[in-house]
Amino acid sequence: REVVEHMHRKGHKYSYMTLLRYLMEHWWVGYPSVDPLLEKHHAEHRLAWATAHLGKDHTFTVHIDEKWFYLFVRGGRRRKRPPGRPRPRIRCVHKSHIPKIMFLIAVGLPNPTKKFNGKIGCYRVCRWKTAERDSKYHKKNDVYEEDCTMNGDKYFEMMTKQVIPDVWEAYRWAGQNATIRVQHDGASPHTGEDVEQRIFDWAAENKPAWAPIVDIVRQPARSPDVNVLDLALNHSLASVMQKIEMRAKEEIAAKLRETWVNYPPEKITKAFAVLQTVFKQIIEHKGYNDFDIC
Repeated sequence: REVVEHMHRKGHKYSYMTLLRYLMEHWWVGYPSVDPLLEKHHAEHRLAWATAHLGKDHTFTVHIDEKWFYLFVRGGRRRKRPPGRPRPRIRCVHKSHIPKIMFLIAVGLPNPTKKFNGKIGCYRVCRWKTAERDSKYHKKNDVYEEDCTMNGDKYFEMMTKQVIPDVWEAYRWAGQNATIRVQHDGASPHTGEDVEQRIFDWAAENKPAWAPIVDIVRQPARSPDVNVLDLALNHSLASVMQKIEMRAKEEIAAKLRETWVNYPPEKITKAFAVLQTVFKQIIEHKGYNDFDIC
């Protein structure tokens, strides 16, 4: 509007909407991106990481990360509707408390020759609870999923009971001498109370004779762009979920699992290819994140 007022003072009588349409057609108009703030030691670590991983074979690399999935997204794209058709309404208890569910996702580089699609697992962060009485949601003695906080103990439980056994099974074809690098970020549930060492020790003690070795690797701090889930796949899954009409929290879990099963492996392969471009940009910018991925 300030630009319109300035143009009016110069004698150009353009309306606000005319100028907005012109900008939308000829320029990229959007919200500014918010990137992690990097100190010098962060940039140095990122530079060393990118240099070590550029051009490296990621066949035996697994990326894991948590992601919140919401019942709906406030705002979003505006849609036109025919005259007389009521406006669709989405209801929740409060607009600042939108129902959501956290999932832990694990992916690897797809390998079609080994019939591996890259999808290791999509796990809800929850605990199993038995209903003590009848309600409108459950019958007495029904066992159902209840959301819980992701902390060190929960992360250890999910890694040892779900993720690592699924990694072993997914990479059965790799053989017992192969080493699978499981990469995660430095969030406190992943690193506090010696969780990493406890997971590594458990994997070494409980590894079947036929299974590959599992190594736990921590990615550089403030570097979500070196993980394919934060880089592309989490947003891709969320964008698919936004197109699905859901009315209750339990529908989020069911629809996400269905989306996960049908998710194209080609997109995972492309994400790993984009990761190589990110490494090149990190090296070019000396470890900092002042770049865009086109």
